[in-house]
This record gives sequence, structure tokens and C-alpha cells, in this order.
Amino acid sequence: MQNEITETLRKEQHQFDTSNCLDGHEITAVNRARMVDWMNEVLANFESDDQTFFLSVSIMDRYFKACPDVQRITDLHLVGVAAMLIASKFQETPMLMTMDRIVEDMCHNKFRKEEIAQKEFEVFQGIGF
Repeated sequence: MQNEITETLRKEQHQFDTSNCLDGHEITAVNRARMVDWMNEVLANFESDDQTFFLSVSIMDRYFKACPDVQRITDLHLVGVAAMLIASKFQETPMLMTMDRIVEDMCHNKFRKEEIAQKEFEVFQGIGF
């Protein structure tokens, strides 16, 4: 069973080429790594499934790869939050991430609900859903 899961994950990984996803953006690999660490910590605090974390990172990278507009370091946090929100909608049952919890617990009121919802829409469209 474990081999089947590993094989499926490898196939999915190669389905979306996210190599060089930061090319053309002001976000560095170090910035991305810090965001990935933060996403892991946040999702662990929300007691999310591991697959939610992996899907969140994939969504974020796919968005950066597909996004024609230059993404700045100031955009990284909002993109990461939107990616986690999207992933949680696919993976979590029941969904643990309400918009109120995201604004208060995850973002510490740095973003408004409308900003998060707008970025979620942009990311969702950007990755081809």
C-alpha cells in the first residue's frame, strides 16, 4: 500500500512542472523556504492533514510558475495563505479553516477577509482551476 501511495505522489509531482517557479519574481528561494516552514507550522497548529500541507506548497509554486505579474516579497504571505485556504477546501473534512480563524489566528489581522478572498480567487484562476 505504501508503495502505491508513493508512486501516486510521484506521478502527481511530475504532472505539474514547478521548476524555476520563482523566475521573474522578486521572491528568493530563501523567502520561499521560510514561507514553506511557516505554512507547515500553521497547518500543524490547525491539525491539518499532511496532504493539505503538500497541496498548499504545490498550489503556491504552481501559482508562481503561471503568474505573469512580478510577485514581490510583500505578496508572498498572502499567496501562501490563499494556497493553504484552497488546499484545505480540497483536503479537510470538516474544513477547519474558517475565514475568521484565518484572519485572526493565521494572519493576525494583517489582511482583511476581502483581500484573502480576492487573492484566493487569483491563485485559483492562476493555477488553472
